[in-house]
Amino acid sequence: MTMLARLSRLSDRTWVVLFSLAALLARLPYLALIPYFEDETLETVIALKVWPGGQLIAVGWDNYIGPLFHYLLALLFGTLGPDPALPRVVVAVFGALTVGATYALARVLGLGKFAGVIAALLMLTNPPHILINSHIAWSNCAASLFTTLLLLTLALAVKHSQPRWLLASGVLAGVSMQFHPVSILIIIGAVVWFIGDREARKYLRTRWPYLAAILAIVCYSNVIVSNLQSGLYGVAEAQSRSYIWQLSPSLEVYLQNLGRLILQLLRAIAGELSDVETWQALIGWPLIYAAWLVAGVIYAGRSRLMLRMPLWIVGALIVFMPLVSNHYGTLITTRLTNQFLPLMFVVMGAVAAAIIDWTRRQTVLRTAYYVVVTAVVIGAVFPLVPLFNYYQQRVEQGRTNAEFFPFVETLEKQANGAPIYLSTTVGELRLGGSGNVNYVLDIMLSLAQTPHAVLPPAQILENLIAQPGRALLALHDKDLDLLRQFIPFQRVPTPVDEATSKRGYGLYEVSADARVTKPDFVFAPTSSALQPQHIISANFEGRLELWGYDLASTTVHPGDQIRLTVYWRALQPMDFVYTGFAQVIGSINPATNNPLWGQDDHELGRGLYRTLIWRPGEIIVEAYTLSIDAAASIGSYQLVVGAYDPNLVRLKQFDPNGAPLDDKMILSDVSVTR
Repeated sequence: MTMLARLSRLSDRTWVVLFSLAALLARLPYLALIPYFEDETLETVIALKVWPGGQLIAVGWDNYIGPLFHYLLALLFGTLGPDPALPRVVVAVFGALTVGATYALARVLGLGKFAGVIAALLMLTNPPHILINSHIAWSNCAASLFTTLLLLTLALAVKHSQPRWLLASGVLAGVSMQFHPVSILIIIGAVVWFIGDREARKYLRTRWPYLAAILAIVCYSNVIVSNLQSGLYGVAEAQSRSYIWQLSPSLEVYLQNLGRLILQLLRAIAGELSDVETWQALIGWPLIYAAWLVAGVIYAGRSRLMLRMPLWIVGALIVFMPLVSNHYGTLITTRLTNQFLPLMFVVMGAVAAAIIDWTRRQTVLRTAYYVVVTAVVIGAVFPLVPLFNYYQQRVEQGRTNAEFFPFVETLEKQANGAPIYLSTTVGELRLGGSGNVNYVLDIMLSLAQTPHAVLPPAQILENLIAQPGRALLALHDKDLDLLRQFIPFQRVPTPVDEATSKRGYGLYEVSADARVTKPDFVFAPTSSALQPQHIISANFEGRLELWGYDLASTTVHPGDQIRLTVYWRALQPMDFVYTGFAQVIGSINPATNNPLWGQDDHELGRGLYRTLIWRPGEIIVEAYTLSIDAAASIGSYQLVVGAYDPNLVRLKQFDPNGAPLDDKMILSDVSVTR
């Protein structure tokens, strides 16, 4: 008995299990390391709201995506413990199960075992599906499992005349939409096929398709209701993303999108990992896979089997997606179209099996039979070679997540109860398409339930001034010169210093006895070094005192600048970050339809010492530069100063008896001359 004969005796269930296990093995290498962590970490943030946060959520990170993925992550965090790699393990398992479902779909559509094996092998070894949909923990990466199962149950209902399977199809339709609304394209194609297929459409006279539609809506109802309550915020959110949403394109743009989509699909089935978006990139191996797909489409179109289902569904993708999206061309963008891979691989498996079967039955072509079998198997397995070459190249270039695990481990060990601050500028260090270093550090510390704060460098300084003592800081290299003016700190060695230094960040420690210096524009209440030119002592609601100001000149020309120094005194601790404003006002400015002819608004404390940490009696010196509108006419204007809270509510002056006056202080008249 030949090996093929032995394999053919395995049951379909055995094949599904074997392919799922083999696919998982193919997806585990470099799972947590490659590619870089993307903004998938934000999905984990939502999961942490459920566990350990205890919140109930109706939508995911994006308001057009459901929370099923986040609830699953929360459940696993609660049972298995929080681990940064766990979300990627989940999508790897989903990706592996998609391979088993691909084999099952091929069989239910009427193909033989060998065709199913080829389809599943192509799916098992496909680099974009492995690297993107089975490695990156976005909820949309898991959608392919549920859309494949949706089509499987739909085919079962028709093939075995068991319309009750349509109820499962309805549930899976709603569930797949929970993971990403691009699944609607598969649902549209499936509905069109169902209506057009002679065997399927007879069930339109029964209650089952309509019950399935109701179940689909119910299973997606949380997202629908949430968006109705928020004024369709999810739709607005999707439309705001111009890199994805492109409604009502011109014919020229539509055809351009169509060409880019087709090119992306052809590159994806060939396992292309580069971001080179040209038709010339198909020359070589990719062209063979493209020809293989075309042959499969022709074969499926002429088949009397249920093989036309994949054609209807991929056709819906090709027709409708270019109408609303121009999101093509890179490896990352395949995440939305990779859920159509099982359908394309099914028709490729069908035509390959048909050719092999034909050569097997030709006595004079017995050698060709073995050649074709070998070529098909090589073609199905070959994509693993460039995939592992890609892995090796990334490792050699240091473009992996390897640095983050020991960095965070060192940070946690060194902290020992000390506050941890991550500078927001570390977030400027991008990883891949949409991730950054701060996303990774933040989510790893959050999963470990290690208290920390992500703050701008100036607010880190504020916290250390308000609460001096030992602290650990993750800083961008460009933070160092700013903070060293006020804080003594030293670098903490980590096992990955070479990698972090190359990227441009590091771990630093402020010692327990470090003396934090306040900025040089902050003066003690008893300071004798200050003497404003003009003393006012205007009281703003008992919070701030405008003690005085310096003004070099009250005569300017259009387009000139006024340089003003204001002396503020804190009267009491404050709960808001106040913004100070200085304005030149006069008659209505026709360009702005308000009386402003010059203005300078900025947070009090120059971004380094905000009002939250001002101590009563301290004097803070603020500098303002007001550019006079070049269209200002000759005449007299007023220079005014005041402050407002984050809600743009201005503080009012109080008179000596505590009665409110104006919400600004007139400092001086200003003359504009030619």
